[in-house]
Amino acid sequence: MTRDTTNADANPDAESNADPSDTRPTASRRRFLTGVAAATGVALAPTVTEAQEVSLETVAAFDPPNLPENIATDRQGDVYVSMVPPRELWRVPHEGDPSSVAQVGPEDGEGSLLGISRTDDGTTYAVLNSGVAETNGVWRIPSDGSPELMASIPTEGTFPNGVTHDAVDDGVLVTDSTRGVVWRATDDGASVWFDDPLLDPNPYASNSLGANGIAVGPEGNLYVANLSFGAIVRIPINEDGSPGSPEVVVQSDRLVGADGLTVADDGTVYVAVNAQDKVSRVTSGGDVSTVVSGGELSFPSDVHFGPGDDQSTLYVCNFALPAFQAEDQEANPSLMRLDLGQVATTEGEGTTTTEEETTTTATEGETTTTEETTTAEETPTTTTESGTTTTTTTAEETTTTTEGETTTVE
Repeated sequence: MTRDTTNADANPDAESNADPSDTRPTASRRRFLTGVAAATGVALAPTVTEAQEVSLETVAAFDPPNLPENIATDRQGDVYVSMVPPRELWRVPHEGDPSSVAQVGPEDGEGSLLGISRTDDGTTYAVLNSGVAETNGVWRIPSDGSPELMASIPTEGTFPNGVTHDAVDDGVLVTDSTRGVVWRATDDGASVWFDDPLLDPNPYASNSLGANGIAVGPEGNLYVANLSFGAIVRIPINEDGSPGSPEVVVQSDRLVGADGLTVADDGTVYVAVNAQDKVSRVTSGGDVSTVVSGGELSFPSDVHFGPGDDQSTLYVCNFALPAFQAEDQEANPSLMRLDLGQVATTEGEGTTTTEEETTTTATEGETTTTEETTTAEETPTTTTESGTTTTTTTAEETTTTTEGETTTVE
């Protein structure tokens, strides 16, 4: 008997959209994220649908070491990106060439410029992860002024990363990828706003980062991506600005590497899954689908809707960090764009497909299976003319889950 306690080696087809009770002990929450599935009694695993043939358009290509990590937009149609190594804010105008508009921190300083968030008055908030007390934290960049440090974040044991504007007042919320917390920063300084094991890094992962991408949804809830656990966590924001009880929208190996995210008006989350070179979509009920993968994508680190109220266009940041670090690869960092109108996924109970599986089609009231394929967990799905679907499970392995831990019996 072998026990699987690592998310990296877990069954790639297993997901859970369980809502762990806020009163459960810390250890139970940690086991929920570490295991393949949640404890007994949770809802069935969400649907996973196949990747779509979606064409990506290159909006702007950048020369390394200019590596874009995060995206913001304005209502004039311009797009802004944070450049990590030079620690610069760049503007990509809807007409004209991209250019640097601000140097965040000293030009000869240290660190990485990561998350950015822009408000309607033209102010940009940017996270500088420098590890230096004088510069580490949230910077404010006025539309017509020079960057200034708004709030310092302690350097010891922290990794400030994503940022979003506070929906309640003039603060910003910042993820900390090593401590697994959300900071709240204002002119008065920074303090921990939310601390929960659901945002902790996976201690068994090779890239042990927890809370990463962050965005406020239309209903006022906060959404946070947990990178190494492949989870999307939803946190209500109370009327007084305090956090409510969190819930896990979904946790899946298909989302390991979840980085920047954005939330549509209907609660659908689009997330850049950097380590898997893909952009995924998660419905409010936790169903997962791949929007686009591979091809021109190179370690995508953020996604963002088009300027203003445009939710038919999705911008994607090609961070290209692994290619930049590799001696035998050419890095092609860029800002890309895709038309979400091209994306059509088949979602619903009983219709589960992956990138390796084929789909079924219905013609004149009859359902026909186009091709038989076999995965590691299931034999082919057989669909009869009456529409009844039967799935036969192989006997090679049997996986059971007890109290959030997964045991595989061979």
